[in-house]
Amino acid sequence: MTKENCFELGYVSRTHGLKGDIVLYMDVENLDYYADIKALLIDVQGNLVPFFIKKLYFTDGKEAIVSLEEVNSKDEALRFKGKTVFLPDAELPPLEEDEYYLHELLGYEVEDKINGKLGKVQHLYNAPQSDMVAVIYQKAEVLLPLQFMTKIDKANKLLYFDLPEGLIEVYLEAAQEKNQ
Repeated sequence: MTKENCFELGYVSRTHGLKGDIVLYMDVENLDYYADIKALLIDVQGNLVPFFIKKLYFTDGKEAIVSLEEVNSKDEALRFKGKTVFLPDAELPPLEEDEYYLHELLGYEVEDKINGKLGKVQHLYNAPQSDMVAVIYQKAEVLLPLQFMTKIDKANKLLYFDLPEGLIEVYLEAAQEKNQ
């Protein structure tokens, strides 16, 4: 299993107790959808290592306490602290036609109402105000808040934006100053 076939579920924030349980921060909207997962993948030195789940229960907020098979002590669990946790894409809840998962947008072509084609999505960023996609436009990284996206065409991998006037120029000017 590779990261290209998976999505980031969250990360191990800390251990819990002395028997090897971990606390999993889950960066998802609906925790209940994941209540019955049987296994998860932990990024260990760039490799996704599968672990079967003995027990999983939710606490306050977006955290779950997870008991993993073959992890039986706090010392064994400590090696996972801070590690990213993944699930196969097949575990994602089904979506409506106009819905999308953020990680799916990588590689989509971006087109703005005024500026035309801007490039392909290179990176994704989670920000408190709005998730953002990054494109390389005229040799500058430009961050585009998804709140300005007007349409998504999944079949052709296109994102349409109606960006505020001057937004792109801010990035182009900053890149130009940096290169002087």
